[in-house]
Amino acid sequence: MKKLFDYDFGQDKDLDYPFMDREIAYRVIRNRLYKFDYYVEYEKIINNAMDTEIEEINIAPIELADQLFEATTTKKMPMAIFLFVEKCFKDFYYQAHDRSYSYKIARLYYDEIYGNVDYKKAFKYFKKADKDNIGYAILNLGECYLLGRGTEKNYRKAYQCFAAYTILVPSPEATMYLGDMYRHGYYVDKDIALSNEFYIKAEKIVKEEFSTGHRHYLGDLFYRLGNAYYKMAESEPDMYLRAYYYYNSALLEYNKNKIHCVRGADDGINRVVKASRKIIKKLNEFYKYKNANENDYKPFFNLDILGEEF
Repeated sequence: MKKLFDYDFGQDKDLDYPFMDREIAYRVIRNRLYKFDYYVEYEKIINNAMDTEIEEINIAPIELADQLFEATTTKKMPMAIFLFVEKCFKDFYYQAHDRSYSYKIARLYYDEIYGNVDYKKAFKYFKKADKDNIGYAILNLGECYLLGRGTEKNYRKAYQCFAAYTILVPSPEATMYLGDMYRHGYYVDKDIALSNEFYIKAEKIVKEEFSTGHRHYLGDLFYRLGNAYYKMAESEPDMYLRAYYYYNSALLEYNKNKIHCVRGADDGINRVVKASRKIIKKLNEFYKYKNANENDYKPFFNLDILGEEF
């Protein structure tokens, strides 16, 4: 009889392995428990599920896998837990025929927090999830087509995915990506003004969401708004302060992303720092001009809000 984990987890055709039950789950977790003391959130969930008297876990393996998958943590998932969660999810998708797990499997391969990024596998399962009418999947597919993750870039399909998703739900991410496509002329005609409208609309949706959870896309959105207002400041100099505000907001969100192991956080921080320096240079130029022309200068900026360095 084939043994659990004695195969390539990426081979979905090999489905005649034991379905994960409570006893098998207990043995798998127990043998690796010593590795989890560094991962406080995972260790707490696992300890609550272990029943040492009967040597089984006290909840269904899929429930434990779901809890580990949704755990709020600042460390990437260790391989032992990843393999356990992956096995449980694939059991339910392929053997229990629960199609809702296609999206969770895709995210296991897509999100950096799970520690095993594989864009080709993620794209494969996002397509399955979209076929199974799981709404979020079309947003992720659009991202894959736009950025070339797990597939070749295809701006037409990316646009179609984002546009379709905004019809389903008010989505800041999809709206932001539509702004990107108009900004760079991907599939559509380049239109900077329309691009800015999409970014502003995306921020409006964010304000109406009332979400208390971590939203990883906010850094990108605020950075784009900062760029938009910086460009506007060429003809309306008072927009420099607004650009500075959004760059600072982006920096705050990118730092949160870094804590949560979100891809691109370090690059985002570097971009924002460079952009902020450009804004500070512009503001200093106006500040020096004010000192030289105190009697006839009407200031554009309330520089006091920027701190003592000015």
